[in-house]
Amino acid sequence: MDPRPIALLSTDVAGSTRILESDPAGYQRGLAHHHHILRQACGAENGGEFHDSGDGLTFAFPSAAGAARAAQAVQVELARTGWPPGAAALEIRVALHWAGAEFREGQYRGPGQNVAARLLAAAHARQIVASAALAARLADEGGEPVTPLGTYRLRGFAGSEPVHQLAYPGQPESFPPLRAAHARRHNLPPLTRRLLGRDAELEGIARGLASPGKRCLVLTGTGGSGKSHLALAAAHRALESFDHQVLWVPLAGLQSASRLPRALLRALAAGTKAEGPALDTFCEALAGSPCLLVLDNFEHLAAEGAPLLATLLARLPGMRCLVTSRTALGLEAEEILPLGPLSVPAESDDRETLRRSGAVRMFLDRARQAVPDFELTDANASSIGALCRLLGGIPLGIELATARLPVFSPAELHASLCESVSEEDRGLAAGLEDVFEWSRRKLPAEVDRTFAQLAVFQGGWTAAQAAAVCGLAGVDDAIGHLHFLLHCRLADVRDTGAERRFSMLEPLRRFLQRRQPELAAEARQRHRALFHELTVRTNRAMSAPGALAACDALEAEIDNVLAALNAAEDTAARLSFAVDLHDFARVRGHAAALRPALRFEP
Repeated sequence: MDPRPIALLSTDVAGSTRILESDPAGYQRGLAHHHHILRQACGAENGGEFHDSGDGLTFAFPSAAGAARAAQAVQVELARTGWPPGAAALEIRVALHWAGAEFREGQYRGPGQNVAARLLAAAHARQIVASAALAARLADEGGEPVTPLGTYRLRGFAGSEPVHQLAYPGQPESFPPLRAAHARRHNLPPLTRRLLGRDAELEGIARGLASPGKRCLVLTGTGGSGKSHLALAAAHRALESFDHQVLWVPLAGLQSASRLPRALLRALAAGTKAEGPALDTFCEALAGSPCLLVLDNFEHLAAEGAPLLATLLARLPGMRCLVTSRTALGLEAEEILPLGPLSVPAESDDRETLRRSGAVRMFLDRARQAVPDFELTDANASSIGALCRLLGGIPLGIELATARLPVFSPAELHASLCESVSEEDRGLAAGLEDVFEWSRRKLPAEVDRTFAQLAVFQGGWTAAQAAAVCGLAGVDDAIGHLHFLLHCRLADVRDTGAERRFSMLEPLRRFLQRRQPELAAEARQRHRALFHELTVRTNRAMSAPGALAACDALEAEIDNVLAALNAAEDTAARLSFAVDLHDFARVRGHAAALRPALRFEP
């Protein structure tokens, strides 16, 4: 009989041996309830059961989408089910794989079952993992998208396997690293915007990273000059050169260099289960292999963080660093790459010459994002050139200005900006802040108020958190305001799988905190209350079932939590906050961050 393709769904109970030894009767009752839910969910999607491993079951499905829906339904139902009296509450992991198999003697037989078993062994409680074959088949069937976790060497297999994760409602915000050796590591965010006018700079970074001399390249420049965007584009280009071991570490939300080792582990996806000193764990994970470490927004950590970076370079001979900072770091190993504005056209340039300048190239690209049929014409060429000169070739200024093109023509945009930007005082920083202020004045009053208060967040926020901190009536109001800010490019959004998370660029956040301190003070009080409440809930859950999920949820908000702690108004309030945070901070390696926040230093 020729093998036919099927989707395999395999499960097992996390921590089954421990539960069985401590509560044999409860385990058996819980297992029977778990099997009932699993069989119902799989049967509803035409899944056929053919193997019982004792604490797990395997089902075969005719479609990948059906297997995926069954896996999601099982995890959702187990998370909310009321367990029978005396039954242990069990958590399972699920593995999905698409493979050819023969049906003989009541079972599907084939090597695909081995892949599913190895995937299952690498997963964690409440997690759904999928092979590359299943992910590809799911995409062909129009099923839900999956999130790539990286490429791993699964136990018992000579090659490597890309592993994906399937999300479901109510899943933990993050999981520990898979229990398998990482074949390649990279956590780079996607490049959502084209990088234009920086070809020479990209080549310079590539040459620097390939050079045997300096091992730390530092991109310096003023806020809004595009350092982060350039570094991200350069990191994507360097993936093959570093065998995909490229780590992106955003540092804007860190208030102390003492938290840098944990930030490194978070980028490595090893922050939640690392044992021993964080820096040692990081170095052990990357020892003996080439890697590129990209540290974004390092300037406020430079004094204390530069020695730690020097230690990393000494301990990891195969590591190169690419750092963005407004200032140099003072390291012996560093090479400074200053980043200026994009090239701007001269007043005398004709249309074709105008088109070749870096600022105009970026302007046209972003203009087409706002107005798809936008073109450079004889009628608007002089206004576009004047706008790019007025904005000083600063990429962030161009981003904000072009977002208004659906309601302003280039000539109207230039005239409006001229009212805000001083002709005689147009230094890079001052000019950019003028553009910030101009962008704010175009916002509706209620959206501007929300925008100013969002600056209290560190590390991003959700729509529900925005509603709570900005004093809005509900999440719908927050979503409306955030949609407006996204449209104006004053905020960014990313999908984490379970929810959408918003953020703003650091130059904008600093600007807002300076301009309206009274609004920031109101928002800080609500921000502190929100994240202190999260800390209290996590502290209560530390000794209860689901403690891992609670800790992971707080870990995802650690920048906001520590910012809230630091903003507490007096020692008593900070101490109360710290007491609630203490057990989590000790377990997750954040204890060092409590001292500067509580100002315990002599």
